[in-house]
This record gives sequence, structure tokens and C-alpha cells, in this order.
Amino acid sequence: MSSTIDHTRHDTLIAEGREALLAGDKAQAQALLAQAVQLDPRSEEAWMWLSGAYTQPADMAACLQQVLAINPHNEQAQEGLRWLSAEYGITPPQPPVASTADPAPIAEAVRLHPPPISSYSSQLLLESALHPVAAGVWLGLLRLIGWLRPETLALLRSNQGPLGWSGSLGVAGAAVVFHGLALLLLWLILGWQLSRVRAEGRGDLFDSLVRAGHLWLPAHLWLGAAIVAGLGLDLSAGLWRVVVIVCWLLLLAGAALIGRGLWLLLDRVVGTQPNRTRIAARLVLILVLGGVLGLGLAGIATAALLR
Repeated sequence: MSSTIDHTRHDTLIAEGREALLAGDKAQAQALLAQAVQLDPRSEEAWMWLSGAYTQPADMAACLQQVLAINPHNEQAQEGLRWLSAEYGITPPQPPVASTADPAPIAEAVRLHPPPISSYSSQLLLESALHPVAAGVWLGLLRLIGWLRPETLALLRSNQGPLGWSGSLGVAGAAVVFHGLALLLLWLILGWQLSRVRAEGRGDLFDSLVRAGHLWLPAHLWLGAAIVAGLGLDLSAGLWRVVVIVCWLLLLAGAALIGRGLWLLLDRVVGTQPNRTRIAARLVLILVLGGVLGLGLAGIATAALLR
């Protein structure tokens, strides 16, 4: 390491950057930690914290690669790259090997000026929000299809005649909007809770919302259930029971995969915290009770339109 490095300034920049990151000010954290790696491009700690200050997966991966170029045995960086690969398909190129004689190339691996929230980040957040919204839409359609069976619809409507096309479309639109909003709100609550319990106290609402959104990917199985139920509307009562069984299997499969994803996510973000079981139980309770309450209210609102 060069003898011209101002170690006091370097350590101060890392400490201030870490505090800014933990406070949620990523722009300030990027600015401070970027200065730290400019002062000492072989600072493993500075690169590690800088990886958490970025929102774009490619920038995060580049920083983690620099950590491994300095210390190939850094388990936290290895785990971070594995997660980026699994979540975003990021396979960053190998950075130049750190050299005490020529540290300049390593400092050029990432942009050292803090970028604003990019369109890519906004797109990623929007995509994450679409998964729970879609799950709510599929559930709303599935519930409405079940109600449209003659024997159940009679329990929810007065004898004022058929709904007609406009009425049917209106009720269908209300069903998908109510249920979609219910799961969107649940996603926001779950992401916020995840950001509060991140390992080592490094809360990150953006990343937590992205992770919480990806939990709902298996819920697209529920679209299959809605399609099966829709195709079975005109079937006899006996065959309708088969349709119901298939739909329930798809619903349970999606729910089981969501639960498994939540468990794996908790294993990553909670780590070895002593109160891990309590944290996991709280998040599961939020997911279950929030889902039941939100979908229940959405169902009541939709059913009220059928009366």
C-alpha cells in the first residue's frame, strides 16, 4: 500500500459513509465511500460498504468483485455475488487483480460519482410491484369465477335480472382492482418490515422491496387456476368438483412456494441474529394475517357489487 495514503482521512470517510448508508442516505454514502476507495483502492472494507450503497445490481457486483480481488476468501462478498447471480442473473467480468504497484485500474471498476436513482432501478422496483399485484388479480378473477357459478351467484345477488356485459365487466374490474391493491399494500408492508430486520442493521428499503416482490413469482400459478376455473364454468356439478380440486392444488402449490421463498429470504437477510425465530414468526404472521385481511376485505367489496 502506498505510503502517501492519508489513513486518518480514509478511516473517517469509511465511518461517515457507513453512517450515511445505515441512515438510508445512499447518495451521500456513495460520495463518501467512493472517496475512500480513491484514497486506497485496496481497502476491502471500503469496497464492501460501497457495494451496499449502490442500487443497480451491476454496480454492486463490480464492487464485490473488487473485494474478492483483494481478498478471494471474503465470504460476505462471495455470498453477495451468489445472491446477485440468483436474483438478477448478474455474472460480472473478473476485475483486474489488485496490485500494490498499480492501484489505479481497480478504482475505475465502478462509477465513483454517485448516480441518481436510475431508470433501471425504477423499472426494477416497478417489476417487483407487478408480481404481488398480478397475484391479487389472479385471485380476484378466481374468486369471481367461483361466484359466477349459478348455485353460488344466487346467494350473492337479488333477483333483478342478469348483470349484462357492462355489469359483468364492471364487477370483474372491481374484483381485480380490489384484490390487486390488497396484495400491493401487503408487499409494501412486508418490504418495509424486511428492511428493518436486515442482517447487521443495514436496512435497505429499495432492495427489501425488490426481494419481497420476487417472493410472489410462484403466484403466477394462480393464473393457471383462474384459466381452469373459467373453462369449467359450463361443466356439470360433478365435473366442477374436479375443477375445484385442480384449482385448490394450484393455489396451495403457489402458496407453498411463496412460503419456501420467504424462508430462504429470511435465512439470507436475518442471518445468525439471536432473535431470528421471533423475527421469522413476525414476518410470517404479517404475510398470513395481512393476506387474509386484505383479501377478505377485497372479497367483501366485490361481493357487495353483486348484490
